[in-house]
Amino acid sequence: MKNSTPLVLALACALGAAAVTAIAQQMPSDPPAPGEPGAPPPKGHGPMMGGFMRLDTNHDGKISREEAAKDPKLAAKFDQLDVNHDGFLDRSDFEAMRAQREQKRFAEMDTNHDGKISKEEMLAAMAKRDAERAKKRSEFVDAMFKRLDSNGDGMLSQDELAKAHGPGARGPGAWGGRKGQRPQMDMKPATPAQ
Repeated sequence: MKNSTPLVLALACALGAAAVTAIAQQMPSDPPAPGEPGAPPPKGHGPMMGGFMRLDTNHDGKISREEAAKDPKLAAKFDQLDVNHDGFLDRSDFEAMRAQREQKRFAEMDTNHDGKISKEEMLAAMAKRDAERAKKRSEFVDAMFKRLDSNGDGMLSQDELAKAHGPGARGPGAWGGRKGQRPQMDMKPATPAQ
């Protein structure tokens, strides 16, 4: 039993090979090509792909102008989004848009226009993005305080938070939702106290 490591490794490799063979035998041979009946929707993630699949009523992996007409916002931007101008929105259009965004980001970071991004340029771009995010967070908090700070003391009490979410919304959960979630509130400009 002193030198059992090679035996254990050989056994593990044999079991792994058997598992791979079993899985391969269970897989279908060739999936249908995009556009054929039964073809899977284009790969992707997030709400964009959910909307894509919802609008692709004939499941051909692309959205025609007629299918896009069901979503007025999409229909209004159809020509702009149809990057390859083939009359459909498909994976190639989304990939082209992503490539355009990446080129734009690269150009914004490459401040000396040498076709390369230095560590300093990347740090400067990150600092700029962080400053923009901090500004948005500050504006959000300012708007929230203007709306919820009913006595104007610059602080939010539990009562003020509870009032923001109606009767029964008291205690630590007064923000609504689960712990750690940002409250959902209407950020209309505050009306001056009378």
